[in-house]
Parts: sequence; C-alpha cells; structure tokens
Amino acid sequence: MVNFCKECVRLRVQKYWSKDIEAKRKKERKRGRRRWKNHEYKEKRLEYQRKYRLKNKKKVSVWNKIQRTNIIKPKGCSICKKTIKELEKHHPDYNLPLDIIWCCIPCHRKFHRR
Repeated sequence: MVNFCKECVRLRVQKYWSKDIEAKRKKERKRGRRRWKNHEYKEKRLEYQRKYRLKNKKKVSVWNKIQRTNIIKPKGCSICKKTIKELEKHHPDYNLPLDIIWCCIPCHRKFHRR
C-alpha cells in the first residue's frame, strides 16, 4: 500500500522515468527475463501446467464460448440470487466444461470450502 495520493505517485514515476530512460528500460527488460531464465521457476511452471492441463483447457474453452456469445452470462448469482456484475464460474466437473454455476465471490468461496 502506498502512502501517497495518486497524483504524487504519478509525478514520482514520471520523474523516475525521465532520467536516463534507456538505462532504466534495459534494467526492466533484464528484470523481466530473469524470472524466465530461472530453471527452478520453469520446472514449477511446467509441473503446474502438466498437473492442471485438463482444468486449464476447459477454462479456455468456456472462455472462448463466452466470447463467441454461445453462453450467456446471467446478471445475478445462481446461489444467492443477488444481482451483481462480477460473477465467477464454478465447474463442479471439469469433464463437463459447459456445466457452469455462475456465482458471486462469497458463494464461490463457500463452494471450495466444502
């Protein structure tokens, strides 16, 4: 959490980047690549991808269907019936990717606590 107002932070960032911008860009590029070159990080990422391959594949397919408007997102939570904009998708079974329960964040947390 920052103890400055947005305007002060914006001015500080502008001041920081205005001095020797090429050196700072080089530093930022190097910082970004450092994580990907870390062998341990790559192994963990690949292990996670292998472990949750089915889950991630189904999430992407549902997201694509929503983008193509084959699935219509409801205006409210399926559990508590509250009208809310930010709904999350809950998949009771990843083998049935289009079987989705649309729920608000508190209801989704309750699902995973069970």
